[in-house]
Amino acid sequence: MLSRKLSLGSAVALACAVIAAALAVWQFQRASEKRAIAAAIAQAQDAAPIALVGATLPVSSETGLALDQARVRLSGSWLPDTTLYLDNRLLDGKPGVQVLTALLLDDGRVAWVHRGWAPKPPGDQGAAASPYLQGRLHRPQAAGRVELEAVAYASLMQRLTLAPAQNPDSALWTNLDWDRLAVWLRTQAGPLVPSPAGIWPLVFWQTSDSMDGLTRHLPQPPQDAVDKHLGYAFQWLLFCAVGLFFAWRLSRPEAS
Repeated sequence: MLSRKLSLGSAVALACAVIAAALAVWQFQRASEKRAIAAAIAQAQDAAPIALVGATLPVSSETGLALDQARVRLSGSWLPDTTLYLDNRLLDGKPGVQVLTALLLDDGRVAWVHRGWAPKPPGDQGAAASPYLQGRLHRPQAAGRVELEAVAYASLMQRLTLAPAQNPDSALWTNLDWDRLAVWLRTQAGPLVPSPAGIWPLVFWQTSDSMDGLTRHLPQPPQDAVDKHLGYAFQWLLFCAVGLFFAWRLSRPEAS
C-alpha cells in the first residue's frame, strides 16, 4: 500500500491552504456581521420615533450606542449662531458642505442636528472672505419652538485629513470633534444655554423638511458590502483548493 510523505514544498503548500481556509472563514464572518448591521439599521429606522425630550441622557458617545440609528423626535429652539459647516462633502459627485446647528431642547439640554447638505457656490475655495468661514449661510430661519424628526448617529464619521490645524474661530470645519463642539457651543451661544447644560453625545440627522433648501440624505452602509465579503471568501476557498492540490502533488509517495 502506498502512502505519501510531505516534502518541504508540500508542507509550504499545505500551510498556505490552511491560511487561505482561515481567511475564507473570516470573510464569511464579516459578511454575516455586515448583514446583521444592515438588519439592525433597518429595524431601528422602521420603529416608531422616540421622544428625545426628557429621555435619559447618555454620559458618553459609547453609552449612546443604544440609540444609534434610532428615529427620534426633537422639539426646542435653534441656536442659529452655532451653525457650522463640514467642508468637502460630496453628494452625487458634487462638492458641498454639511450644515449642523445646535438645538436647545425643551428640557434645557442641547442636541447637535445635522440639518442637511448644500452645494458650495462656484469660486468659494475657503478664502478669508468666505461666508462659510464666517457662518453666514444656511442659518435656520425658524424663530421660536420647532419640532422635527431625525435619525441618531453615534459615529462622527470623521475623515482622514492632512490639513493643518484649523482656525478655532472659523465655522468651516474639516471634521467633528466632541470637545471642539462643546467649546464652539459655549463661545457662540453661551448666554442662551443654561449652565450646566447636558449635551447629547450623538449627531441627529434631520429627516423632516424645514423648507430651508438643504438636501437631506442619510448615510447608508454600502449595499454591496455583503456580496464583496462573500466574493472574497470564495476566492480564498479557491486558493485553499489550489494549495491542497499542490500539497498532494509535491508530496513523495512511499510504500508502507
